[in-house]
Formats: sequence, C-alpha cells, structure tokens
Amino acid sequence: MILHAPLGTAVDWLAGTADSQLSTGATQRLIQFALEDLGRVGATAFDFAGANLSTVAKAKSHWGGELVPAYSIHEPGPRSIARAGRAWWRFVRDANVS
Repeated sequence: MILHAPLGTAVDWLAGTADSQLSTGATQRLIQFALEDLGRVGATAFDFAGANLSTVAKAKSHWGGELVPAYSIHEPGPRSIARAGRAWWRFVRDANVS
C-alpha cells in the first residue's frame, strides 16, 4: 500500500514479498510500475520506508536515492528492557560466530 497526496512525498507504507518469489523480479517490476504511476500523478518523492533490515536496505538501495536511518525512542519498561537485552544477546552471539 502506497500513501500519496498530490505534489507530496509518496510513502511505501505496507509491502511484502513471499520468500519463494524474491528471485522472480516481481517486486522490482511492481516498484517500477508504482514509481512510474506516482510520477504521472505528481508525486515529488518516494519514501521506501522500513529499510531497517540490511537485506531490505540493500534491495531498496538499487533504486537510487538516499537511505537514511529512522530512530525511535521507547519509554523505559519491561518490554524495552527485554528488547534491548535481546538485541545485545544477538550482537554477542553473532560476534562470536564470525
């Protein structure tokens, strides 16, 4: 789903491709169609959104433009502490694998 208002930035809000279809070129063709269509209706920019995973960022980088980080702030609490602990554990685990 792409959100767009005339003369504004279009945002690729919801998108996904089944793993089994990633190598077929379907996603690239859909993005090409969407960019051409948005250009015809006056979009001034396109925000790919959600490039926070390295594999997703790599795929989106092929379209040009600039990928920029998006930061979020979470209120301290059990959930954010658990999330930080999980991120730390994955970092340590992955560092020891290499």
